Amino acid sequence: MSILLQFTFEVKLQTFNPKPPKIDLPIINKTFARYWWLVGPGVALLAYLPTLTAYFTGEDFTFIYFAAENKAFYQPSQHLFYRPVPNLFWWLDYNLWGLQAFGYHLTNLLLHAINVLLVGWLARQLNLSRPIATLTAVIFALHPIHVEPVVWLSSRPDLLATLFFLLALLCGLKYFEQKILAFYPLSLLAFTVGMFCKESAISLPLVLFGLGLIRARPNTLPAWFFFLLKFVPYALAVGLYLLTRFEALGSIGGYNNGGHDLLYIGWNATVGLWLPLLVPGLWLGIWLGWLLLVLYGFIGWRVRQKRLSWGVALVFMYGSFLPALDTAPVDTDLSQSRILYLPSVGFCLLLAQLILLAFPVHGSSNSTHRDFSQVQDDKAGEQFPQLNFKVVIVTLSLCYIFGLMLAILPWFQAGTMVNATLNTLKATNLPLKPGDSLYYEGLADDISGAYVWRNGMDGATRLFINPQVEGLHRTDDLILDYRKAERGTMWFIRYSSAVGSMQPEFYYSVATANQPLTNILQGWDFRNCQEGAGWHWEVGQGRLDCALGRGLVFNTQDQKTTMFMTSPPLRLEKNSLNFEFSNNISYDFSNPLVLGQIILKDNKGQAVFQANFDMAANGRSQRYRLIVPISSVGTYTVTLRATKLRNNVLWQEVGIGVGG
Repeated sequence: MSILLQFTFEVKLQTFNPKPPKIDLPIINKTFARYWWLVGPGVALLAYLPTLTAYFTGEDFTFIYFAAENKAFYQPSQHLFYRPVPNLFWWLDYNLWGLQAFGYHLTNLLLHAINVLLVGWLARQLNLSRPIATLTAVIFALHPIHVEPVVWLSSRPDLLATLFFLLALLCGLKYFEQKILAFYPLSLLAFTVGMFCKESAISLPLVLFGLGLIRARPNTLPAWFFFLLKFVPYALAVGLYLLTRFEALGSIGGYNNGGHDLLYIGWNATVGLWLPLLVPGLWLGIWLGWLLLVLYGFIGWRVRQKRLSWGVALVFMYGSFLPALDTAPVDTDLSQSRILYLPSVGFCLLLAQLILLAFPVHGSSNSTHRDFSQVQDDKAGEQFPQLNFKVVIVTLSLCYIFGLMLAILPWFQAGTMVNATLNTLKATNLPLKPGDSLYYEGLADDISGAYVWRNGMDGATRLFINPQVEGLHRTDDLILDYRKAERGTMWFIRYSSAVGSMQPEFYYSVATANQPLTNILQGWDFRNCQEGAGWHWEVGQGRLDCALGRGLVFNTQDQKTTMFMTSPPLRLEKNSLNFEFSNNISYDFSNPLVLGQIILKDNKGQAVFQANFDMAANGRSQRYRLIVPISSVGTYTVTLRATKLRNNVLWQEVGIGVGG
């Protein structure tokens, strides 16, 4: 009886608890062995897919404008660099997509995916296993340090230079190590094109030389001679590039670092190279940084004494970074991180080898040069990594994906602000005409490292506002050139300083005094010394005199002083006020600008609007037009205030109007 019960129980147990079916793992591994090279590019396309909806930012407009002007190979206003190949790509994009940002971002994304593919192939060319090559490509695809060069369209030179650098390196290794002669001219051609993409590609011969020393190891005089002879054509290509660059620019070009070259070199060669790659963006969170450091420490502890091909990775990192050592380093918000796009290839090679050595899959235990395809199918189930490997890969991927999300977000915000700025400016319908200049005040330069405007104002103004109107970003260090008022009106548009608020809050303009007053309801001609008529004057040190036929002269008597002039009560029934006046401020060599201020008060004496503006102390008669928004109709007074005056002011005309 007991035997029967035991048999029945065992039968039921086997019936209701069947073993899971076996997965045909050899098929999966064979598929991976054949299509491993698609993994990295696929991850890159998926990770950056949302960026296709981003807008233009910063210098993007500059390159698009020159493309629209059919200047495909060189922009003559830029005297720092000579990069005709990226300009050609801008020209192609403009002719394909016009002013649709989607297409430009698609080009950048495809270039990044191609670079990811080439990074994987480079690992294979260096005789690293397919698991290491795949992991290298995936790390390169996801590393947050690449957000700026991929998302910011103006970083396209870095993408293109890396593409041709890798092509030249792959072809060069094919020739140097496998003696396939056809790859030698291809390497030289790709190298030459890469230099005309960006200067960073000029380091290719150095990287190729270092890899050749590690792998070929010439040890006799004839071997050294033939080894060095292979680099002569590369040197000739560099000479041709430098001559062409000098002919185009009139000099070698490059940034002026204000004497910080040695400081930048010292930092970039040490902490500045490793810190952004190890912990991309300190602003991502201290906890994330600690998690990555703990992860690296765990990997290093597991590796310990195992053999690592670290020389190749370091040669690539430092060799490719050499041309950028004297540039401004990567900031904690990952701005300027484009300079590490190419050197990061070596870091990805290094990290992938460390991970696979610390947590080997079956068939790659202590060797980084074994293939999945070399393992027999009957043991294919053991090829998959153990749990600790998966934990490390998942943790690293989550850190990188989270870092990508945080690093991409400011670029979306920057694009939204740029688009809103242009839309609000177009809605104002300023009376612009050829020869005018537009100065934008109060706009953000960047958001957490994502460039908002930078130097793209002129291109954006000409593309979206008026092709014959100049646009400038009014920064603190921008010296105003009031001679521009002789060829047209200088317009100043001030936006709110609040982040995300793109509504202009104040407009004013400067032109030559021979232009008549516009939209004027009431005017006063001080050239006939109409000092009264309801105007109230207050002067500090100095006095107000009459220069009949010329105007009222405020004589400062060479002292720093202040003056006020307040209008009689005015009934305003429109949504904006035009306050126009003309004056002549004597020339001041030490301070060519005078700070002005307009104050609008209601009938209760409360200030409802107040804004600063600039007046020119250049000894010329100028006409100023201030456009002030009015929230409601009513009676107001306008006060004009000039501060820190050192030079005499001749007041000529004042007019009050309404309308835009």
